[in-house]
Amino acid sequence: IKDSKKEVSGLEDDIKPVNTALDKMEDEAKGAAAGLDKMGDKLKSTGNSADTAGDKFDSLMTAFTGINQAVQLAQQAYAALEGVYDRVITQTVEYAEEVRSLSRAIGATPEEASKLIQAADDVKVSFEDLNTGMNIAIRNGLSPTIAGMGALADEYVAIEDPIKRTEFLLKNFGRSGANLAPLMELGADGIRELGDAAEETGLVLSQDAID
Repeated sequence: IKDSKKEVSGLEDDIKPVNTALDKMEDEAKGAAAGLDKMGDKLKSTGNSADTAGDKFDSLMTAFTGINQAVQLAQQAYAALEGVYDRVITQTVEYAEEVRSLSRAIGATPEEASKLIQAADDVKVSFEDLNTGMNIAIRNGLSPTIAGMGALADEYVAIEDPIKRTEFLLKNFGRSGANLAPLMELGADGIRELGDAAEETGLVLSQDAID
């Protein structure tokens, strides 16, 4: 029995380190569990913060969307105003410059130059062709006013031979003459009527208007 008790006592001595190790493992496990619980709480808190941040982000994005829409509307408004400027202001300034140029070139009043430009425009004769033709007409001793052009137009209409009509245009207006045919075909009355119509619609510019 004594020997058996000694053996058991020896076993207890051997088991003690194992129990100590197990106790230590249990403590560490408890600590780890507590750490995991704490981590879980932090994750939950972080999740709630993320949800709140998400709501704030959504609100921010909504605000940005509103700003973007406002910017787009502003851009559209600017484009519309720019279109109005191009159609009205720019074209008016360009037209005034054409009247000034033709008026100086042919020695006519701005009103006479305006009427000629508008009459030509109504029959699709460009300002460039009109301006070139008028300058050559002056060199040929002609009067490039509404009355003077009317007289030439009546002469042109009276010519029946197509070839002679072309010769008439080239003689009086140079190489641009052929492009002035639609204007000449109106005759004096037609050119005068178009000039008067331009004046009635406010397209005839005075010197003050040009300035």
